Amino acid sequence: MKDVVPFINWTYFFRAWRLIDDYRNITALTCNCKACKEAWIKKFPPERQEQAREAMKLFLDTQRLINRWIFTEKIGIKAIIYLVPTHTSEDDCLIFDLPSGSVKIPFLRQQESNSNHLSLVDFVRPDNDYTCLFGLTAGLGLDKIDFNEDTYQKLLAQSVCDRLAEASSEWLHYQVRTHYWGYSNESLDLKRILAEKYDGIRPAVGYSVMPDQSILFRFNEILNLSEIGISLTENAAMHPTSSICGLMIANPNAHYFMINKIGTDQLEDYAKRKNSTAEIEKKWLSQVL
Repeated sequence: MKDVVPFINWTYFFRAWRLIDDYRNITALTCNCKACKEAWIKKFPPERQEQAREAMKLFLDTQRLINRWIFTEKIGIKAIIYLVPTHTSEDDCLIFDLPSGSVKIPFLRQQESNSNHLSLVDFVRPDNDYTCLFGLTAGLGLDKIDFNEDTYQKLLAQSVCDRLAEASSEWLHYQVRTHYWGYSNESLDLKRILAEKYDGIRPAVGYSVMPDQSILFRFNEILNLSEIGISLTENAAMHPTSSICGLMIANPNAHYFMINKIGTDQLEDYAKRKNSTAEIEKKWLSQVL
């Protein structure tokens, strides 16, 4: 956990608590003395100082919680990666060299007239390319902690686990780029890493570019997520909830985008590529229909 904590993006942590301001420099608040805390508060205009105090208290509570977890090892972080040969066919990625032979992962393509009509397969070569599939969780053990009906501590712990999952994803991506896959010779500081100035992307299942949550079942065929303590419900929800599953693409031109809305024609084509029906896929793609 010690290696992962520096990769936490605190901006998103505070947004989850509806504290909308620029608190990126809060990590410099290492001294807990009254003078240092007051000096940090006074960096903000008077009308924003009350909210800054809330952010500071939340941050210090979080630091105590994380330090306690590091010392007691109550919360576990586990991850699994699979670097695999990948081909593309139409809007599908074909994952090879698996015990089962191969697995097809279908993707959607932007369809609105004002879009660039992108699909993730556009960033993978049709033949002789590689992708890296990954799964991770930062919530192992959270359900065993007794919070004694302390709602604040329970919410704090859950939000910290959520950020640790994202931080683990960032840390893991760095390790893959520079070591396991080793396609990058980057020498970026942490600030630029958190600003995603590196080559490649790591889209996650359930997010705007891969909105079909049921694709997790196909990722699970490859990764066997139970090996790291992740289970899937029949609705493809992951447990522990502070878990992420997706793939890493090395293409330096790759970037994130939103699928937004698709038409009935693509819905039917997507269902065919999944060996499913349009009626079934409506459940999984309701947010983009």
